This record gives sequence, C-alpha cells and structure tokens, in this order.
Amino acid sequence: MTTELLDIRIRIPILFQTTNYYVSLKWLILIVLFYSSGISANAQTRLDSLYAIWQDKVQVDSVRAKAYYKYIWEGYLYSKPDSALVLAKNLVKYGEDNKYPKAKNFGYNIQGIVYKNKSEYSKAMEFQEKGLELYKKQNDKKNIASTLHNMAIIYRRTGNHTKALTYYNQSIEINQQINYQKGIANSLAGSGFIYNIQGNYPKAINCYNKGLRINEQLGDQSGIADFQINIGAIYFDQGNTIKALEYFNDALNFYQDQGNQYRRSEIFKYLGRISQSQGDYDQALDYFKQSKAINEQLDNKTGIADDLNFIGLVYNNLGDHKRALEYYTQSLNIQNTVNDKNGMARSKINIGVVYLAQDNYSKSIENCQEGYQLAVSINDLLAQRDACKCLYDAFKKTRQVNEALFYLEKRRLLDDSLNLKETATKLQQMEFKKELLADSLEFSKKQAIDKIKLEKSENTKDALIIGAILLILLLGVIYYGYRQKQTANRYLKERNAFEIENKKKAMTLFSQQVSPEVAKELLSDSYKSGANKLRACIMFLDIRNFTPFSETRDAAEINQYQNDVFGFMIDIISEHNGIINQFMGDGFLASFGAPASPGNHSQNAVNASLEILKELEERCSSGQLLDTKIGIGLHTGEIVTGNVGTAKRRQYSVTGNTVILASRIEQLNKQFKSELLLSKEVLNDLKDIENYTFESLGPIQLKGRSEPVEVIKLKST
Repeated sequence: MTTELLDIRIRIPILFQTTNYYVSLKWLILIVLFYSSGISANAQTRLDSLYAIWQDKVQVDSVRAKAYYKYIWEGYLYSKPDSALVLAKNLVKYGEDNKYPKAKNFGYNIQGIVYKNKSEYSKAMEFQEKGLELYKKQNDKKNIASTLHNMAIIYRRTGNHTKALTYYNQSIEINQQINYQKGIANSLAGSGFIYNIQGNYPKAINCYNKGLRINEQLGDQSGIADFQINIGAIYFDQGNTIKALEYFNDALNFYQDQGNQYRRSEIFKYLGRISQSQGDYDQALDYFKQSKAINEQLDNKTGIADDLNFIGLVYNNLGDHKRALEYYTQSLNIQNTVNDKNGMARSKINIGVVYLAQDNYSKSIENCQEGYQLAVSINDLLAQRDACKCLYDAFKKTRQVNEALFYLEKRRLLDDSLNLKETATKLQQMEFKKELLADSLEFSKKQAIDKIKLEKSENTKDALIIGAILLILLLGVIYYGYRQKQTANRYLKERNAFEIENKKKAMTLFSQQVSPEVAKELLSDSYKSGANKLRACIMFLDIRNFTPFSETRDAAEINQYQNDVFGFMIDIISEHNGIINQFMGDGFLASFGAPASPGNHSQNAVNASLEILKELEERCSSGQLLDTKIGIGLHTGEIVTGNVGTAKRRQYSVTGNTVILASRIEQLNKQFKSELLLSKEVLNDLKDIENYTFESLGPIQLKGRSEPVEVIKLKST
C-alpha cells in the first residue's frame, strides 16, 4: 500500500503579515511538553507489536510486509529518515527474495518519500516511477492513484504547478472510480496548496473544506490535523492570526502524538512569525533556529532554506540589511541546488528589496526581474505583485519612467483584480500586445521603404494613382486614430471618475477608524507601503478584571459593553491625532506620531490618556457605564511602521522594542495599583511639566530589557 503525503509548506512572505491580537506563545509550548510526556510509551508499544509481526515467519508475506512497512513509517520516516532508508531497502530485498512485488512497492514508496523530504527530487521521482510501473502491471488502481499523488508533490516542489495539478486531478479521478475517499481528500489538499501559493484563496479554501469534511466523516484524525494546519495557514496569510491559531492549536497535540518532526518544524515557523509580527524579534529568531535545527537533523534542504529566509526577514525588519542579505543568499544557494523555484523566486525578490533599501538600484532591478520571471513561470501571482512593487520603486528612483509605469500597471492589475485567473490572462494579453506593437512598428517601417522604392520605379501616372490611394488610406488611418483617441479619452475619463469616487469612499470609511489627517496620510501616494522607522509614542490600554466580567455575560452583553467603553476612547484618541492599531478583546494598542506627526506626540498621548481617565470616571459616576477600571502605559521611542499583509488584505502595523516596552509598562499598573504609567522618555517630551503631578517609581527591571527602566506615575494637577 502506498500512502499519500499531505504537502504542508509555509510560504515565505515578502512583507510580513500582521496579527490582530496578542497571543500567549508559552502556553502552546507547555501544551506540547505536557502531551509529549504521556504518549511515548503507547507509541513504543505499537512499534514493538508491528516489529514482532514482521519477525514472525509463520505469518504470510502480505501480513509481514505490511507490518514492517507501518513499523518504518510510524517509527522512522519522520524522525530518523536515514534509518528509514536502510529498513526500506530490507523491505525491497524481502520482496525480491520471496517473489512478493508488493513488498518491493512498499520499499520504493518509503525511499521515494525520504528523498523527497531531503529535497533530492530526481531520486524521489525515480523510486515513485518504479513503484508506478509495478502497480500498473498489477492494475492496482488505489496505489496508482497514491503514487500519482506523491509524484504531484515532487512536481509542485520543483515549480511545475501545471503538471502537479494534472497529476492531482488524475489521482482524484481514479480514487473516485474506486470510491477511495481518503485518497480524494489527500489530493484535494495538494490542489488547495497550489491555489494557496498562487493567491487564489477561494479555490484553496474550497479544496481544503471538501477534504476536511471527508476526513471528519472518516474519523481520520491525521487527515483532520493536516487540513487544520493548511486552513490555518490561509487565515495566517490573510492576517487573521486568531482564527489561524484555532486551527494550529487543534492540530498541535496530534503532531506531538505522532512524533512528526516535520510538523514540529512547521509549527515553530508559525510561532516565529507570530513573535515577529509582535515585534519580539529575539523570540522569533529562537523559533526559526529551532526549526532549522530540526530540518538539519532530518537533512530537509528545502526546510533549511525556508528557515534561513525567515531569519533573513527578521534581520531585514530590524534594519540589519547586511545580515539579511547573508541569510537570503544562503537560502537561495540551497534552493538553486534542489531546484526549488517557489523559494528561488521569493529569495530573489527579498534580495532585490534589500538592495533597494541600500540604494543599489541596478542590483535591485536585476534580482527582482529574475524573481519576477521565476514567479511567472510557476504562476505565483503574489510574488509577481511584490516583484512589480520593487521594480516600480527602483525604476522610479533611477528616473526610467516608461519601465516604472509598465510595472506600476502590472502591479495595479494584480492588486485590483478580484479574479486572479482573469488577472493572469490580462497580464498575458499585456505581454502579447507589447510584442504585437513592436512587430507592427517594424512592419510599418518596412512598408514605408517599399512604397518609396515603388514611387521611384513607376511612371508619373502610376505615382498619381498610388498617391491618391495612399491619401485615401492616410485619411482612413487619421480618422481611425481620431476615433480611437476619442474612445481612449472617454475610457480615461470614466476610469479617473471611478478612481476618484472609490478614493472618496475609501477616505470616508477609513476616516471612521482614524482621524482624517492620518487617513489622508495613509492613503496618499507619497506614503511608503514598506517599512519606515520613526519616533512615536505608543499607548497600551487594558480594562481591569475583564475576564471575570465576560465569564458571567452573554456575547451580546459583552459586545455592548465593549462598544460603550471603547467608543468614546476612540474619539478622544482620534481628536489627539492618534490611531488605534489593534484591539485585543479587553484593550487596545494606539500610536501617536505615526504615520502622520503633527508634533509632540508624547504630549498628545498624555493629554488623550488623562482625558480618557476623566471621561471614564464621569460616565461611571453618572451610571452610564458599569464601574470600570483601566490601566494605561506610555513609552516614546523609535518604531517600525508599514502596511503589512497580502495583496488582498493589508493592515497598518507598528512594531519594535518601543511597542514591547509600552506593553510591559502598562502591566505594572496592577502591581502599583495605578491608572497611568509612563517612561522617562515620555516625561522628558512634556511641556509645562508643572501642570502635572508625577511620582518616580524608580528603576524597574522589565522582562526583555538588560537595563532597568525608570517608570513614572502621573496625574494632572
């Protein structure tokens, strides 16, 4: 029996996705450790039983071979791949010695999967083809379909998405004929994975949901866990981290139970990305390095390359372009070795983005163009979009207007289209029209030369006739051009009117979330969509004792309470030129001075905080609100800002140590029974300091800081 593998691989981002809420990553690790301590004994007992059946020579060949196959699969394939190779060779030899072909097939399948996981795709394909040949001779449709599925994974890994989808569809068709639901589910997962890479989320989710329903009907916990992480990955790519974590948590315990090192590596990657989006770069690096250590143990070259790329992204976020470039280059070298076109495209574009930040425009253009061509070859539309963004910026900086406009138009097609397949067709049409225009110009030039020769060789009468004909043709061309120009002008006016109307709608909707000044700045063409470093004041606000409150209320009451509390706070922050970046259930994160800075952001943040406390007290005293206590923490420093996410969903985000420190300061309110705490950096920015009553709580050692931080308790006089 050939067993299919679900191919779950994390896509390397160009711009890091943002999160909606903070999560407690340590709890995830505690869950992992708890479950890992209890399952090892049961797993070993099963392995011992399988090995005993294999050793029992009284058993028939089919029973012995299948037991040994499961023994290798469950005990070695994902934890000790080199040992799995040796044992698989024993299984092939057993099949040859006992003239039992299925045992050989089992061995070939194991070897093919090991080499695939090692990114040695030519060897992997060799063993899959051997198995397929034997299965076809036996007319074993179930295992023919399974082998086609595994071959599709190899084609997907090497960037041949068209062929991969063809093989997945062939596998689904055969499994439908024999009503093998598990096989259908696995190939749906593979197809969904490709659609996910291409950014076609509706098709990807459709495939995943179908496969998940099949596994739920079958009660297949392994299949359910695999689909859960795939669906979680889509939510993560779209910026919905809370929804993604629901799926990751459900799958986490099962992966530990299976001892699946590959899945552990993938979970570490996601935890690293969550930490990175929170600005906890040290923790992110730790997770990525743990993933890398596992992949090095497994000799998973593709996984190692992915880990190196993620580490490079962290250093790029930190502004350490030199180290980012080193890790991207290491990743690219491995990807070239294993012909991983997906990874190569992303690495090339990431390298191009670094060179762009370093003002090395020629190298930026070179790498982004190579990445773009690779992305086109595998139909990765999201990578194409990111490459076009980099190329537009680079060509604009070098004043190559035509090239810049060319990539800007391509980027707009990719950004604005709702149907990604239709976008790909439009891009192909654009390239065709470009080639057609070049051919047309060359033909017109040749035609003009021929006409001159004709005029010289013909007599006057013929020349007059030809002249008359040419005049008629010229008038026709002029008229046609005039009509075309009218049509183009009409289209341009309609398009401009449409864009102006949409921009007005966007401004109206966005201004409901932030101040009009901030909305205007974020929506302006001058605002960089990439990362920006600037000085700002960060506010963390938290409602005290929210958990006990929410446990005794229904959802409608909780929602109404949050609206009542947060409603006036949002208005106050907006009035003081602040912006709400994230809501976190019982609190929120706000920034002052980013992206637009009217000046003295620390003063604005303090004034907003004091006004919130005053308004809250009045509303509670008058009975408008239930008795509510809050804590506020403020810190001023350098932050990293930018619009992060995917082509279809972006969110303005702030990250950096300043954000983390503001959160740590807010948490001290519980300890000191205070309402408003701030750092010395905020106090130093305040004007008319005599208008405030403040008390220094002294240097306090905060988590993640090597030096103590002076914390100030503040009240207005």
